[in-house]
Amino acid sequence: MKAAELFGKQVLVLGLGKTGLSVLRYLHRNNVTPQIIDSREHPPGLADAQELFPQAQIDCREATVEDTLAADVIILSPGIDRRTTAVALAIDAGVPVLGDIELFAAAVTCPVVAVTGSNGKSTVTRLVEHMGKNSGKRIVAAGNIGEPALDVLAFEPPADGIILELSSFQLESTSHLKLACAALLNISADHLDRYQDEREYASAKHRIFANAKQWVLNREEQQSWPQLPVNEKRVITFGKDAHPRHYGVAGSGSEKAITLAEQPLIDVRKLLLQGEHNLLNIQAAFALANGLGIDSKHAARQALSFVGLPHRCQLVGEYKGIRFINDSKATNIGAAEAAIRGLRPLTEGRLIVIAGGDAKGADFRLMQSALEYVDVLITLGKDGERLAEQHHHATYVESLAVAVQQAADMAHQGDVVLLAPACASYDMFNGFEDRGEQFKKLVEAYYGKN
Repeated sequence: MKAAELFGKQVLVLGLGKTGLSVLRYLHRNNVTPQIIDSREHPPGLADAQELFPQAQIDCREATVEDTLAADVIILSPGIDRRTTAVALAIDAGVPVLGDIELFAAAVTCPVVAVTGSNGKSTVTRLVEHMGKNSGKRIVAAGNIGEPALDVLAFEPPADGIILELSSFQLESTSHLKLACAALLNISADHLDRYQDEREYASAKHRIFANAKQWVLNREEQQSWPQLPVNEKRVITFGKDAHPRHYGVAGSGSEKAITLAEQPLIDVRKLLLQGEHNLLNIQAAFALANGLGIDSKHAARQALSFVGLPHRCQLVGEYKGIRFINDSKATNIGAAEAAIRGLRPLTEGRLIVIAGGDAKGADFRLMQSALEYVDVLITLGKDGERLAEQHHHATYVESLAVAVQQAADMAHQGDVVLLAPACASYDMFNGFEDRGEQFKKLVEAYYGKN
C-alpha cells in the first residue's frame, strides 16, 4: 500500500519501539497522522512519537476491538501476534493489517534481496553488506538487523541495493515484496510460543518467495523447501558438497574451497569466519550478492576480511590452550546444533557446552543427535534442568558465573568451552547480547584479565 493511499484514512499504528518509530517517521514524511497504541505503560520511543505527532492520539494501553474495527488500516509491529482478538476480528472484518515491510515494498525503487531462516540470517545479511563495500555500490543492511527498512528509504545518497533480514513475524504481514533474490537458510523449531506447530512457522518463512525472481535454498535441508511448484531456472542451491550448477564445497580436511559450478571461489583456509556451518552461510551470501549485481570475484575478496558478528561463534579468548567461544545468539535448538556440529571438527580435546534459558516451548529431544558430539554439558536457566536430562554427563547450575567457573576448572589444553544456549535469554538476562557480554567478562575475570 502506497503512502498516498493512506492519506485521509484512519491509520492505527500498534506498537512503538524501533520498528514502530520507523513507521511513524515514514508517515510523518508523507503527511499522514495516525492513532498510536502501545500496550506498555512506558513504551520505548514514546517521547519521539509525541515529538513527531504532538496532536496525535497516543494511548499506552491494550488495543480494543473498538479501536481496531474503527481503523481503515492497521500497521502492526512484528512483535504483536495477528491472532490477538482485537487484530484477528479486524482482519475478519476486512481491515487491511500491514507490517513495515509491506509499506517498504510499495515505496522502494532500488534492487532488494532478502534472507530468512531460523539461524544464520544476521551473519548472511552483514556478510552481503560487507561484500558490497568498495564495489561501487552502496549496499545497505536493513529489516530485522541494521536500519529499519522504512528509514532506508530516506537515505541520502540513496542506497543502490538493500539486503533485508526478515523474521517470520515480519513476513506474516508482508504480501507484495518484490525481490531480486530470496534465501531460506534453514528451518528448525523456534517461536513455538507463537506458532501452533513447525508447519505454521515454516509457512510464515516461505512467504519470502511469493514475489522473488530467484530462490536460494539449502540442499542439506530439502525438507524445509516450500511446498510450491519449483521452476529450476529460478532456483540456486547451496550445500556441503560440490554441485555441477550450484554453490557447494569441494575438497576435504584443510584443503577445502567454496565453489560455484565446481569452480573454486574462495579458499576456506583463508576465511576468518569460523565453523563448518558458516560455509553454508557464505554460499548463500554469494548468491544474494550476485542478486544485487556484485561481481563474484569482488565478493570473494571481501569475504576474506569478514570477521563475523558479536555473540555468533565469537572467539572470546584462548587461555592456556583452552578456547572460549561465545554463541549467545544461539537462542534456539537449531542454532545451538549448528554451533556444536560446526566446532566439533575444529576441537582437538573435549567440547564443553554451556546451555539453557527459556526454551519457548521447544522439545529438547530434538537436540539429542547434536549432544552426542558434546563431552560435558553445563545447563542453567528456566529450562536448564529439562535440558540436562538429555545428556549423560550434564550438570545443572544456578548461574552463568558458576557455569563458567566449572567449565574453566575442568578444561585442559585443546578443549573448547562453548556458550550455545539453545534458549532465549530473558529469564536471566536483558537479551542475548547481555548474556554474551557477561560470559566474556566472566571468562576474562577467571583468568585475571581486566
